Amino acid sequence: MTDFSPTDIPAFGRARSDVLDANFNAIQAALASKANSASPALTGTPTAPTAAPGTNTTQLATTEFVMEQSFSATGAESAANKDASGGYAGLTLLKLNLKNALGTITSWFTTAATVARTWTMPDKDGTVAMTSDITGGTLAGSFTTLAASGAATFPAGALVTGVALTGYGTGSGGGVTQATSKSTSVTLNKPTGQITMHAESLASGATVSFTLNNTTVTSNDWFGAVITAGYGSAADYNVWCVMPTSNQVSITLKNMTAGALATAVRLTFISLKGATA
Repeated sequence: MTDFSPTDIPAFGRARSDVLDANFNAIQAALASKANSASPALTGTPTAPTAAPGTNTTQLATTEFVMEQSFSATGAESAANKDASGGYAGLTLLKLNLKNALGTITSWFTTAATVARTWTMPDKDGTVAMTSDITGGTLAGSFTTLAASGAATFPAGALVTGVALTGYGTGSGGGVTQATSKSTSVTLNKPTGQITMHAESLASGATVSFTLNNTTVTSNDWFGAVITAGYGSAADYNVWCVMPTSNQVSITLKNMTAGALATAVRLTFISLKGATA
């Protein structure tokens, strides 16, 4: 056998150990960056195809699939999922309510800070029953109880169908008492309340007027007052109101009897906002 050296092998047939090492190291590094097929620990923002609503397999579920699952026309909102009363119940209703709530919460964080936030209340069908701004705005749909601050605007043609829904609630009113006479001015900055008049005597057929200072009323508003039961009688007195300027109401009381009366008449008043355009 004839001896020969590596230089006797053509260049294209030789393999350098440093090149092989570099290649193997690169392959090893690439493999190390890959997730295992069993229980992979992925990093970053991995993506996957989104399955169609209703898919029930071992296929991966993306966040898009989770949000849309069972909310298409053929999903949870289909007639087949309604109960005997025509509404949604159980897990179906929970899904619908969560979808509405998540969508609303998302809008809170994506809306400019200067824009009023809204909250969507789903009813038994998972649809919007009421929408209102936190500090006032436009109400749409139907509702039973409204607890909000600021001015609320009802849609054109809105109707109040329950008597219990009309009027002011606790905290809206107040009370004030005349100090020295039946003509003494009083101040009560409330849209509704009671005024206890002075017990000064009022002659038969005589009238007396006083001013109510109230920053909640304007010259375009409606204002009315009645005699409170137990603190004067409608048969004994007549009462009427005139609003000469904004923030002031002129109230007049007349003795309708044949003799003088010295009663601390109590008047209950209420105002409603008005407009000329």
